[in-house]
Amino acid sequence: MSEERNPIGLWIVALLIALPAMYVASFGPACWLDSRQMLPSAIESAYIPLRQIAHDGPEPLRSVLNWYACIGSEEPEWISVTELTGAGDRMPLAVCPPSTPDEP
Repeated sequence: MSEERNPIGLWIVALLIALPAMYVASFGPACWLDSRQMLPSAIESAYIPLRQIAHDGPEPLRSVLNWYACIGSEEPEWISVTELTGAGDRMPLAVCPPSTPDEP
């Protein structure tokens, strides 16, 4: 008699790895949509933890998150997500380096 292994443990491990990776991977596209005013405010609030890291986290993480947020942005100098403070203030999600004018 052979025993079949239950794959539920494998699926749980896969989800525990894949879901956080997909969350971080979706940060860039969310910034790009926000720079085009196409991101609903309800979705913006999901990225508050990553915004905190992009502003106050360790330097390597800040650099990577800001770079990823800026590569597809329509307005690379300022990408913002509304912070749900009740005041409606706009907080930068990622601050991109200003683009330099192309030299002929």
